[in-house]
Amino acid sequence: MLAACRRAAEAASVDYPRLVYSHLEKQMSLAIPIPLTELCRLAKVSRAGFYRWRGQPPAQDADMELRDAIQPIAVEWPCYGSRRITRELWDRGRRVNRKRVQRLMREDNLLCLRKRRFVMTTDSDHGLPVYPNLARHLVLTGIDQLWVAPNTEIWPTRAPGSARSSKGSTTANACIRRWVICLRPSSRCN
Repeated sequence: MLAACRRAAEAASVDYPRLVYSHLEKQMSLAIPIPLTELCRLAKVSRAGFYRWRGQPPAQDADMELRDAIQPIAVEWPCYGSRRITRELWDRGRRVNRKRVQRLMREDNLLCLRKRRFVMTTDSDHGLPVYPNLARHLVLTGIDQLWVAPNTEIWPTRAPGSARSSKGSTTANACIRRWVICLRPSSRCN
């Protein structure tokens, strides 16, 4: 197992001895322990390195202080992205790279919440006639009882479904009749 683990670790460019030391420690704690010198010889690591690894304090995150500085800014200004947060850190006296801030924000799931602008899509202040909703009180009991037009405004075009009166203006009733004729499966539309 150690030989296969060593090849995988070397291929992945992981520090092989540190990967093996945890396995050596497990082997030593078994009911029938194998001497450490024998384990180190088989795994091709040094015994002194094992003791050095065992005595090290647990590694701390080097970015923890920076994370502690980024999170209050991201909470205070939820629409700030990595560039603005980096600028804010610079203003507070911390010289830090934007890509590092971006990586930490991505790891901590501190997303920039964009404010969407309200866009007016309907022009209700026009001089065109407003047609009443005739189907407001209609109770539907089956299919093909109510047909609705795809748009609320009918424009004079030459599309199938447009109809012009003798004066050249479009009439709503003629357009609707034309659409109903075109939508029937048995009819042809020109």
